[in-house]
Amino acid sequence: MKKSLPVFCLALSSYFAQAQITYVNAAASGANNGTTWANAYTNLQTALTNTASGSIWVVAGTYYPGTSGSNTATFTLKNNVSILGGFNGTESGPTQRNPSVNVCILSGDLDQSGTLTAADAYHVVSSGNAGATATIDGFTITGGNAVGGGDDDHGAGIYCRPSSISIVGTPKIINCIVKQNYANFYGGGIAIVCSNLTGASASPQLLNCRIFANTSNGNGTEFTYSASVIGTGFSPNFENCLTIVMLIQPSASIFAPQL
Repeated sequence: MKKSLPVFCLALSSYFAQAQITYVNAAASGANNGTTWANAYTNLQTALTNTASGSIWVVAGTYYPGTSGSNTATFTLKNNVSILGGFNGTESGPTQRNPSVNVCILSGDLDQSGTLTAADAYHVVSSGNAGATATIDGFTITGGNAVGGGDDDHGAGIYCRPSSISIVGTPKIINCIVKQNYANFYGGGIAIVCSNLTGASASPQLLNCRIFANTSNGNGTEFTYSASVIGTGFSPNFENCLTIVMLIQPSASIFAPQL
């Protein structure tokens, strides 16, 4: 027993070292290094860039992936990182958060005009090559304006497409609201795409999500799937999700509908 104790302590120390917490609060006024609530990052994109593993705790507020005009800016999910919304800035554990009360908004409205403009983000959230160790939980995803060319005309709210061959993209999207996003082609809310990537799969896992009031000029107002080459595919999982298809004119304000 005495010989095993140092090994046990080392393993325990390694576990806690890996379970890093990065704090984000748009209203924080401390050192802006993400180490505590007082010193929380004020920018979620900065927190994502600087976090290699662990969890990111986000206080209620509105967060943008970039500045006005940076259309390709997006919150890209990362392996071994959980992004958790719904905190008020006093919690010591994730079970204490309440996303319904402490609303965290990820917005593509980069110019903060409240309307769709050419300055807004094509995709608010992107899955990239993230697998099952990537999680986003407890956010409202809104204001995406996918009006670019090619891959940038679909998936305004959430864009799920691996960028490399042999990638099995299975990120977890939990307790999220995807609303009031617009795509010029298809998948105003969510686009799940896997094409021309041999051996790759786009298979996000969505749990307890609501997808509504999104618009597009093509098919799949709320969400759409697409795979076109043998050896690629998708098998997304929707569990306990609610989708409401609302016919809204593309010219209408994306912030008008309510549920």
